[in-house]
Amino acid sequence: MVTVSDDLLQGLSNLQRIDFSNNSLNIIPESLFHGLANLREVWLSNNELQSVPQDIFQNLGSLQEISLLQNQLESVPESLFHGLSNLQTITLSHNQLETVPETLLQGLTSLQKIALSDDQLASIPEGLFHGLYNLQDIDLSYNQLASVPPSLLCNLQQLSALNVIGNPGTFDVASLLTSAKLSCPSGTAAI
Repeated sequence: MVTVSDDLLQGLSNLQRIDFSNNSLNIIPESLFHGLANLREVWLSNNELQSVPQDIFQNLGSLQEISLLQNQLESVPESLFHGLSNLQTITLSHNQLETVPETLLQGLTSLQKIALSDDQLASIPEGLFHGLYNLQDIDLSYNQLASVPPSLLCNLQQLSALNVIGNPGTFDVASLLTSAKLSCPSGTAAI
């Protein structure tokens, strides 16, 4: 399957999980998931997506998990996940992301796990994780990170796993995890 029509899922209002993984999808219609208010999981892994429409997940307040693992994404829209207050897991690993917008995760108060491994990230925006008080697991392994500012993790009281192996920098994970328990310094308040 290379494409899907925008009305493919129309009328399936009780659908809770959709898995389009392991296809050759290179485009996803922006309206594909519209009207699927009960949708909890979306799997778009192992495809050939180079971009994702900005509003594809709009009005999907029940979503708990999104996987865009192993595509060809070079960037993601700033507001891709906005309004998804029940979202718990995001997987953006094995793409070609060189950067992510600082406000990408803004408002995702239920987020527990974010995977950004095996991308091309050379830096992480300092405010990316601010306000994500339930975040427990961050995977930044196998990127191009030379450093991670300690304030990146401030106020992440629930953080229990941080993976930064495979990056060119040398990281003191224990110190980074300790900094997660501290309040943000003034000037880096939660977004």
